[in-house]
Formats: sequence, C-alpha cells, structure tokens
Amino acid sequence: MKRLTTKQLIGVILTGLMLCMVSLAWSKWTLLTSIKEHYGVTYDSLTPNKIYSGNMDDEAVGFIVAKIRHALEQVRPQSPLTVLGQCQVTNLAATAPLSNTEHWRQLLFFRLSLDDPYHHLSYSGALDCSIRWSTLAGSQFLLAVILFVVLQYIPAPVCQRLAARITYWQRLGLTREEAREVAVANEQVRDIIETLIGYPPLAGFAHSQWLVLVKRFQLNHLTQRELAWLGLLFTRFKDEEQAFHNAFRLPEQLCFDAANQLLTIKGIEIKLTATPYYYYLWYAQKRMQCEDGWVLNPITTKADHELAAELIDLMEQYGGHGKAINDLARNGLTAKKLDQNRNKIKDEMIAALGEELASPFLFEGQREQTSLRYLYRIQAPKEKFKII
Repeated sequence: MKRLTTKQLIGVILTGLMLCMVSLAWSKWTLLTSIKEHYGVTYDSLTPNKIYSGNMDDEAVGFIVAKIRHALEQVRPQSPLTVLGQCQVTNLAATAPLSNTEHWRQLLFFRLSLDDPYHHLSYSGALDCSIRWSTLAGSQFLLAVILFVVLQYIPAPVCQRLAARITYWQRLGLTREEAREVAVANEQVRDIIETLIGYPPLAGFAHSQWLVLVKRFQLNHLTQRELAWLGLLFTRFKDEEQAFHNAFRLPEQLCFDAANQLLTIKGIEIKLTATPYYYYLWYAQKRMQCEDGWVLNPITTKADHELAAELIDLMEQYGGHGKAINDLARNGLTAKKLDQNRNKIKDEMIAALGEELASPFLFEGQREQTSLRYLYRIQAPKEKFKII
C-alpha cells in the first residue's frame, strides 16, 4: 500500500473524530435505553402502588423521587469495551406526564425520562458520565485506519463505459490502478498518454510516471516535435522527470560555448569536429547579426580572402586548429571548403539529434540572380541561437 497523502491523513483523522462522536452518542443512547428497561422491570418496587393517584403531597412525590435517585446513584455500563466510565443521573425531578414525542426529545438530548402511570407523573433528569478518553480515541481511530485500509483494496463500482476504458488501458500495459487513473482523466490527457505509450523511443518509460508528469507539466496538447524531443531526451538521460523538464521547460535554442568548443540544446551536449564547429559558429553569427543571414559562396575559380579573414579571427579568438588557420591565410576561403564543412556539420548534427530535430539548424540555399552563385544560411531564426 502507498504512503498516506496529506489529504488521506486528514480524511482518516476526520473519520476518527466522527466515529468518536457517534460511538459516544450511541453509548449514552444505549445506556439510557438500558436504564429505562431496568426501571420497567423494577417499577413496582421503586414506585409502590399503595400511593394512589390523585392529589399527592410533595412529601409523597419526594419519597418516590428519592427512591429512584438512590437506585440510579451508581450506574455502570456492563460492557468492558464501553467508552463510558461511571455514570449518575442528576437533577432528577417529577414532572407532568410526558408524551411520546417529549420522551424522544429527551432521549435525543441524552436526558433520562421515566413514566409513572400509577401516579400520573414522569421523572426527568440529566445523565452525567465520565468518558474513557483513551478507549474512545484508541478504538475509533483504529477503526478509522482499518476502514481506510479495507477501502483501499475494495474497488469502487464503475460504470460499463469506464470499465471498458480501464480494460483498454490495461491492454496498453498499465496496471489496474494506473489504468483507472488515466481512464478518469480528461480526453486531452488520455490522448497524450496514448501517444506517449505508443512512441517506441519511450518504451522504457515507467508507466506509473505518465499521468503524474503530464499533470505536473500541465500538458494539454503534444506536437510531433515535442514528442521527438521527449524521446531523444529520455534515450539520452534515462530519467523520466529530467526528460519532461528539458522537453517542456527548456527553450529550443542552440547555445555555442565557443571557449569549450561545445554545442548545447535542451540540455544535450553536442561535440562537433573542431573546424566544422567554427564554420558553424561563423554561420550562426551571420544569422544573428545580419537581417537575413545569407552568406554568398565564393566564385568557384577564386578564393575569398575577406571571408577567410573573418574565419581566421574567429578561430584565433577561440583557439582554433592551427593547420586550418594557416590554410585559410595562405589559400583563402573557397566554395569547396564551405561546401565540405556544411556537409560535415549536417552529418554530425543529424547524428546527434536525428534528421527531424536537426533540420531547422541545418542549411538552406538559394541561387543569386545576378552572379548565379549560391547563397547559404542556417534555417532557424536568430532567436534560436545563443553564443556565450
């Protein structure tokens, strides 16, 4: 059995308190009924019929009241499990005969009322009892705990439609308890969980976490891209909560840590080969600094030394490979070098993220109308990049 939640603990305490009140009321009720039954048996000895009805003086009435009071001085409940200690009837007095309704009213307020038909009187008094608090609290709170435990193992009745849903979710691999929780969730949540269960990269995901995490992260819909990120993150980290947090709380932003030659996105670290990394950083800078981010490829037959100088400055700033720097300084930047590095970036990014997730961070190209040379840029907008 699972540990009690705060809500369940409060429920057990309130149930225990209610049972205490009910038990105390029932004990007093049954004691009063017992006294009345005993009075009925011993009526003749308590109220001798030689005192006839009519104009009775106070002394005669006092005699009867005193005799009844003496008989009720020591009233002890007979059951050893009773929650009442010693009881006594106080303020006993003779009154005019009470009707049945008045008798019930007295009983509801835990007052004793006895009939004396010989003398057309009734005797009414308060029942004062000591309470065995340890027995009362211990027995009723124990009963509350037992009821709670029993109810945990007794499935609540379900309608045919809900039962069919529970069976459906059980077939998808959930336990009956998990299936019931999902079955009573709203339709959007059920659709999300069904999608998650059927997604192969999440096959090792703990089923008990589905509903918990979907509710915690307040998911009302799930896009294909979010699903792909979740699958990749779970595959990488093997941690359900971290995968959900990174997928739905971290921005989809490619962060360049140039000093450590590292790329990070949604907590995933990507290590590119040295030279392609700096070419990628250079293209990202162009995307962030320029309006459209397009970079024109050099003429096929002529290297571009101006663009080469930009790359050299970038590599020297962050400790780029000396051989690549010297090659650029000596030979300049050619279209072939750019094409080769874009292809390496594409291959390594797809290897790290998969083609679907890597696609916005790869290159797109178009032909310039005047020179017929190609322009290239990273597809994602500048907001998707960060350089630290």
